[in-house]
Amino acid sequence: MNRIYRKFAIQNIKNNKTLYIPYIITSSITIFMFYIFLAIQNNQDILQSRGGAYIKMVLDLGTYIIGIFSVIFLIYTNKFLVRNRDRELGLINMLGVDKKGISKIMIYENVILTIINLVIGIFSSLIFSTAIFLLISRFMSLKITEYIYIDFESIVKTILVYLVIFLVVLIGNIIRVRKLKPLELLKESEKGEKEPKANIILTIIGIGCMVTGYVLAQNTKNVMDAIVFFFIAVILVIIGTYLLFTTVSIAILKILKRNKKTYYKSKNMTFISSMLFRMKQNGVSLANICIISTMVLVMLVTTTALFIGGEDVINSFYPSDVDIRYDEIDEEKEKIVEEIVKKNTENKKVEIKDYYNISQYDITTVKTGSGNFKKTNDGNFSDIRNLQLFSIYDLEDYNKITGEKIDLKDNEILLYQNKENDLDNFKIDNVNFKVKENIREIDDHFKKREMSTFSIATIIVKDKEKVYEETRKDLNLNNEKEKLMVMGTSTIYFNISGDKEEIKSAIANIDRDLYEKYGLDEDGFRVFNLDNKFKGEESFKGMHTGIYLVTILLSLVFIVAMIMIIYYKQISEGLEDTKNIGILNKIGMSKKEIKRNIGKQTRAIFFTPLIISIVHLIGATNLIYNLMNVILVANKEVFIKAEIITVVVYVVFYIVVYKFSSIAYYSVINKNNK
Repeated sequence: MNRIYRKFAIQNIKNNKTLYIPYIITSSITIFMFYIFLAIQNNQDILQSRGGAYIKMVLDLGTYIIGIFSVIFLIYTNKFLVRNRDRELGLINMLGVDKKGISKIMIYENVILTIINLVIGIFSSLIFSTAIFLLISRFMSLKITEYIYIDFESIVKTILVYLVIFLVVLIGNIIRVRKLKPLELLKESEKGEKEPKANIILTIIGIGCMVTGYVLAQNTKNVMDAIVFFFIAVILVIIGTYLLFTTVSIAILKILKRNKKTYYKSKNMTFISSMLFRMKQNGVSLANICIISTMVLVMLVTTTALFIGGEDVINSFYPSDVDIRYDEIDEEKEKIVEEIVKKNTENKKVEIKDYYNISQYDITTVKTGSGNFKKTNDGNFSDIRNLQLFSIYDLEDYNKITGEKIDLKDNEILLYQNKENDLDNFKIDNVNFKVKENIREIDDHFKKREMSTFSIATIIVKDKEKVYEETRKDLNLNNEKEKLMVMGTSTIYFNISGDKEEIKSAIANIDRDLYEKYGLDEDGFRVFNLDNKFKGEESFKGMHTGIYLVTILLSLVFIVAMIMIIYYKQISEGLEDTKNIGILNKIGMSKKEIKRNIGKQTRAIFFTPLIISIVHLIGATNLIYNLMNVILVANKEVFIKAEIITVVVYVVFYIVVYKFSSIAYYSVINKNNK
């Protein structure tokens, strides 16, 4: 008997190959991606590289995302497969095969498909993973110890995870079949997806969620706002999207139906009536396509912006090739640093240019009102959204570096802010500042890029020492916490050119001599901190490689998922339209009218999610940009350019997917109308 069930299972898979082949492809790709994510995390060449920690951290998050998505998507896809086979299973049951027998058939089918999926997924992983590792190593300029990399631990973990997922899918199928009666199995395939009916309350909630999500996204002024509002805005927009497709769309169509002037036109009557039914059946699927498209767009925009603006970010973070910082203003130390730099670069194949020493005073405050700030010693930053950092520089340094010839009076300042709006006048405690000019852009030597998550203002004054004395008058300098409210910092910048190895050697020797001379402070930190663009480029490359990998691989997974949803939806639309064509023929519509009418409905169904996903992206632009400042995408023009490129490419890709998936739709129509 088991042999018969096994033959049934094999024959069923063969007979439904148009449904199962896409399912196998999708499952295999998710298995492949999951293995890649795990294997990269275990590759020692990558982990031990500069920036390897960033890659592991980002990929670890990506592994969880792809695992959760695999569960949700494979269950969803399986639901479609089973529903389209209900009539077949019902007939088998009526022919004498009991529910236990049907369960055995499904077990065999599931075992066969699981083996196929795992074999294809793991085998393709072993083939292509080496190529992926070589690409990563080439991009990061790594020395590879293993040119053929196979991680058996990751293989075992991948197999176990997906065995559990496929087991969950099987159990769900068996429970479903055992609950249904033969007649219900025959009728089940005729049912549309169960979606909530349109009603005024859900319609208002849907519109309210969308509007609130957009308002939150548009009103984010800085990274901290973006972090606080991100998940709230995302959840609201997701809820709003599902309600938009399941209730709001139906409400709009019903309003159009009640409008007699609009409805009682030959072109509109069948279109509106059919769309009402289609939206009721397909609301959740279309919302899924929209949400997946939005995720893909966001990830690809992020990747594109990083790729286009990578060099700008590094130049912004490192305005000079080398910077040496220490937390005080001391002319004696400045001279010693200059001597150490000179000693390690003279008579070498290197040249020092643009040597600057810039000192500043940093004041930590909280905003207490419009134009009012109060110094704070809250090291925990409990009021982080109102935190405001001020950096005060001398006009002389500003003019020297920028080449400008600006004059200021004693009570005048130039003000640059990375987050807030323009100010005419403001106060820090009892010290008044009169703004002569709000600077839109400022030389990167006067920015604190490493602290871009906070609101930071740069103040250019005629005499910073005078301002320093005024701002610390009310401080108890015997209190260490209060002393930290106003701190002096010096940074020595210079560019270095010449032989690469000589440059690395010179920088390393300068760093060594500074450490030997000054060592650590009383808190165990280095007195002098040397950083350089060459090391920074490697770190950025590592961090961005991790982000590239996750976004590209996840985008690929989501794109495949979207293609499968569209493909299956085209098939289900084809089956439904087969019946509709017969009805439309009976009421006297010509073949040309039927084709035009159904084509219009199909385009509306499949392109509405694309349009809404682009609207979502535009609505979230401000929020996404502020979040990306965490990974240092500083130029908004670059970000907008990345958005435009991504949207254009994705629209073209979506149209191609629609055209190819339409082949399945028309094959179903032609097959059933012969």
